[in-house]
Amino acid sequence: MGFSNNILARQAHRMLWVCGLFLFFQTAAAAQNAPVLITQPNTTRAVALESITQRREPFQPASPTPFGSDARTRIVVFAWNAQLNSGEGLSAYSSDVQDAWGRFYPLKVENAVSLPGVGGVTMLVLRLNDSLEEVGDVLLRIGLRGLQSNRVRVGIGHVGGGPPDGPAPTPTPTPTPTPTPTPTPTPTPTPTPTPPPPPTTGTRVRVLHWNVAYGRGTDNIVDLNRQANWMANMQVDLISLNEVPPENTSTYVSLMQQKTGVTWYSHWVPITPGNNVGQQILSRYPLVSTGSLYLSFGRSVTQATVSIGGRTINFFSTHLSFESSSWRYTQIAELKNWMSGFGEQRIIAGDFNLWDGLGEYGELATPYFDAWIQAKNAGIAVAYPDNPEGKTRGGRIDFIFYSKSASSLVLTETRMPDQRDLNNKNVSITTGNSNDWGVRPSDHNFLVSTFELR
Repeated sequence: MGFSNNILARQAHRMLWVCGLFLFFQTAAAAQNAPVLITQPNTTRAVALESITQRREPFQPASPTPFGSDARTRIVVFAWNAQLNSGEGLSAYSSDVQDAWGRFYPLKVENAVSLPGVGGVTMLVLRLNDSLEEVGDVLLRIGLRGLQSNRVRVGIGHVGGGPPDGPAPTPTPTPTPTPTPTPTPTPTPTPTPTPPPPPTTGTRVRVLHWNVAYGRGTDNIVDLNRQANWMANMQVDLISLNEVPPENTSTYVSLMQQKTGVTWYSHWVPITPGNNVGQQILSRYPLVSTGSLYLSFGRSVTQATVSIGGRTINFFSTHLSFESSSWRYTQIAELKNWMSGFGEQRIIAGDFNLWDGLGEYGELATPYFDAWIQAKNAGIAVAYPDNPEGKTRGGRIDFIFYSKSASSLVLTETRMPDQRDLNNKNVSITTGNSNDWGVRPSDHNFLVSTFELR
């Protein structure tokens, strides 16, 4: 931006007084290593100002007072635990915002100043992404040395709307190694004697399903890191992945641990014994037990039991045949029969290679809720404007279902984020949608359902 550090420091002190900020967060921030973005008292709204005019939000994407030839707006935010170490440069920082449609926009950190006289507070100057428009509230965060801050609200164009407040990440700098993925599936679940903790109420559970297409994006490039970035950004608890070769399982686990700072547990099962592709379940919670079932016509289902908030969740991941409706009828019958032997709460996700107009869909939708349809009917389904139907590939063929007898699961949202990189037009694999411009990390869109566990 061309400012000296001294000028920035003087501006920062004035900004803090303009905002009426009382630095009472210091004790809480000192108790953790991750950066902590400072918010206005009793809100999740950031203490943030336009860097030139020192005006408060909402911020226009283009600055009313451009600095030089670049008219993009810069905003200033303040954080604890965000000082650079000796020898580190601005590249040690990361920052992004998420809009109401689930789209993430990276922000460039252009300057960082430790404020003299205000111990531990760093002022950061962030340049708004060129693709960010007047979308209303976004959730902003920063990262430093792999640790992510809390997410705070900032209004772009206007104040209001935006994604729901997400819980602040709680990373640890040195995660405990995860168990090696199970190479050979077990025919029946084998519980461990560890008892679950006593039940609590109101625990959030967020589930993501994705056919990751062997890690290949629609630019025909295999990039597991790109996919792991999306999964980590969704702040989920349970993940169902399809089309995962065995050599990718440990990479996903390692990447998720690096990006979230917490331990992830894994269970992988091939679609047929000895096959080189299968389903992988990832969980932020230890796996109490695991299981699997081989279905007719060369398919399988992966199962893991976890305890969350004192409640048991039996989580299933499958990928049904595309070749024949009659094959899917048989597979669904086998699937339903096997899953009925597990207790509630039951959630099943997968690429079912069918859509909701087919008869076999009804076989599964009778005992299970379709999370997208339930959310749409309740007004809690969120999709981006180019894909209001929530299509995953050509149509809606990937699903998250939850049992109608799962009385402790309350659906609060199902979300279809916009996973296209609209700045990258090198699409060589199309998904059959009318909105194929912009490279996606897979030829399937993922979806995320959030539940309250009571």
